[in-house]
Amino acid sequence: MKSNYLKTLPKRKSCCLAIFAMLFLFSSKIPAEEPKTEVMSGDIISACRTGNIDAFESVVHDYHADNNQLGAQLLMLLKSTQSNFSQSASAYFLGEIHYTNSVDALAAQIAFRFHGVIMKHLVEINIPEYPAMDALVKIGTPSIPVAIQNLAESDDAQVRDLSLQVLNRIENDKDIVRLRLQKALQAEADPQKHMRLQTALKSLSDLE
Repeated sequence: MKSNYLKTLPKRKSCCLAIFAMLFLFSSKIPAEEPKTEVMSGDIISACRTGNIDAFESVVHDYHADNNQLGAQLLMLLKSTQSNFSQSASAYFLGEIHYTNSVDALAAQIAFRFHGVIMKHLVEINIPEYPAMDALVKIGTPSIPVAIQNLAESDDAQVRDLSLQVLNRIENDKDIVRLRLQKALQAEADPQKHMRLQTALKSLSDLE
C-alpha cells in the first residue's frame, strides 16, 4: 500500500500545481495572496531516495497540508456563483485530488451540468458533462453514504438517477449495490424515503 502511494506522489503533485494555476486564472473571490505549494516533485523524490524516515514523514505531512489547503479553496469555488466553468473545473479537480471533505457539497450539486459539453465535440476538454457526479465516483467509497442519502431524500428524479449511477460506478457490481440499498431500506422508517429506495432498487437492473 505504501509503495503504491509513494509511486503516485509525483503525479499527484503535478496535478496540484496545475490546480493552483487554474485557481489563479479563474477565481476572483479567493484572497489575493495565493497559497504557495511548499512541496515540489523534487522534494518528494529526494525524500524517497535518501532513506531518511524523518525527511520522508516531513514531506508527507507538508504534502497533505498542501492538498487540504487546495481542497478547501476548490470547495469554496464549487460553492460560489462565479461561472459555470469555474464551478465545473473545481468539481473536476476535487475528484482528481480525492478531497473527501467535499462529498456533501458535490452530492448537493450532483445534477450540475457543464455548459461547455457541446464544445467537447470540437475541442478536447477533460471536464465531464456532470462534473460533480464524476468527482464523487473518483473519490470512491466516501461518496457512498451521500449517494444513498440522495436516493432516499431527493424529490428530483435526475438527482436520484445520477446518484444511483455513482453507486454503480464506484462498486462496479450490481449485487453489492443491491445489498447496500437493501440495508438502507431495512434501516429506513420514513415511508417516503423507503419508497424512493425501493424505486432505486427497481431501477438498478436497468443500468448498464
